Amino acid sequence: MNDFPSGHIQKLIGYNFKNERLLQQAFVRSSYAKENSGFLDNEKLEFYGDAALDYYITRAMYNQFSEITEDCQLYSEKTEHDLTEIRAYNVDTESLAHCIEITGLQNYLLMNKSDIKNKVQNSPGVMADLFEAIVGAVAVDSEWDFDEISNVCRTMLKLLSFDINYLQWLEDWCNEQEVQYKFNKQITYFATLKKRFELSIRELNIQVSSEIPDEYPALIDCAKQVYELIEISEMKQIIGSPDRNNAIMQLNVLYQKDFIEEPKYSFEEEHDDNGNPVWICFCELNELDDVYRGIMSAKKSAKKEAAYEALCALLNMSPIDTDDDTYEDEYWFDDDLD
Repeated sequence: MNDFPSGHIQKLIGYNFKNERLLQQAFVRSSYAKENSGFLDNEKLEFYGDAALDYYITRAMYNQFSEITEDCQLYSEKTEHDLTEIRAYNVDTESLAHCIEITGLQNYLLMNKSDIKNKVQNSPGVMADLFEAIVGAVAVDSEWDFDEISNVCRTMLKLLSFDINYLQWLEDWCNEQEVQYKFNKQITYFATLKKRFELSIRELNIQVSSEIPDEYPALIDCAKQVYELIEISEMKQIIGSPDRNNAIMQLNVLYQKDFIEEPKYSFEEEHDDNGNPVWICFCELNELDDVYRGIMSAKKSAKKEAAYEALCALLNMSPIDTDDDTYEDEYWFDDDLD
């Protein structure tokens, strides 16, 4: 196991092992241990990691949702049912597996030939077990230091917010472009100490930053920002700048090119004080959190405006005001039409 990347893994999880053999054991599948003398599997570490993770989640929930009242009773803003669901989500097999998959740690598992052939390392259950085994190894190595356990759990669970392996994408993309990225920690001293991480690609004049306090999640956050910048650049190359009259078609092109899922449009009809129709179109893109709307006297114009607003948001651009009187509608920001 001389080629085991213990340094990389320790940097990733934010913990330095006194006994690195424990970290290595966290990656030993029982199938491998049975066929190789001198190796113990990770199942016991997984057991202790499950308990440590459950305690971390429960304590974090207590700190967030509960307090002792003035008359010395426990108050919680969440019901028991809510608390159970929140805890279940955070220790759910799929959630833990996702955190491992984002880092690619499953690729370092030691397995027998049968497991390798069947690619069991990509099984959600196996990846979730690895997550718990790593936490268990930290618990044992730190002699159950809760601060150390909490830091590792917090660092790894933050990866739930990332939906693809942005770091692997960044590595592959930089290799394709024959460029390198630099990742540095910046510390500024104002009223309080503030830490920020920066990622730059000098050859392409790209620089992004993250204020996530833990290094590895911050690196992935920066990689995600680069991914989004490149994706926006590629979309602009295909469709150009957002155009009110062609926004519906522009979104459709991006859908056909697999940049976005199919846009969804819905309509509502209102009437002004004179009984004239006022059309409200809502444009929804799965890639955006907000729903964008256009309000016009003509249904088609309302759809164009909604598509334009959504497209501008997608490309991280501000909509350009129009001089066309048809867009100066008194209902444009009327809260009653929400």
